[in-house]
Amino acid sequence: MVKTVTGTDNLLLADVKLHLYVDITEDDTLIQSYIDASLSAAANYMHKDVLLTEYDASAKEIQDYRFIIDMALDKVTITDNSIEIILEQYEFTQYDGQLAFDYYYDALEAVKGVSGYDVIPANVNQARMLLIGSWYANREANITTATSAKLPVGVEFILDSEADGAI
Repeated sequence: MVKTVTGTDNLLLADVKLHLYVDITEDDTLIQSYIDASLSAAANYMHKDVLLTEYDASAKEIQDYRFIIDMALDKVTITDNSIEIILEQYEFTQYDGQLAFDYYYDALEAVKGVSGYDVIPANVNQARMLLIGSWYANREANITTATSAKLPVGVEFILDSEADGAI
């Protein structure tokens, strides 16, 4: 399977620094690493790519009409007898990290799935900034002060609205 990220992050270092009340440049590399890590954290929580991502699989990679993928797909295109068919959400199901087709195709040749956003929504970026703020403020946390199992206040509430519960 080939995974191609085509989206770009619209959460800018300057915006995050405003959120953090940081006006020095010495921490720019650290803050940028938090911005990058927040993409993965949000995607893992929502079971959905944040940046627009395409997944391509050949017929050899598709077994028993199942396509193994760990992120929720927004759109699926299959190639059957050299004809491209765009499936709506009700024509495929996802569970246990597998994409299953609700129809038998004669000569399944390829599957393309799309996940993520063209433009990351403001609410997802707000949750990311809350995470980054927590990471930045607690970057030297120790076992007596850290609550690593908990997300900062508001993050779950925001990301739950975007999460895909199908996976």
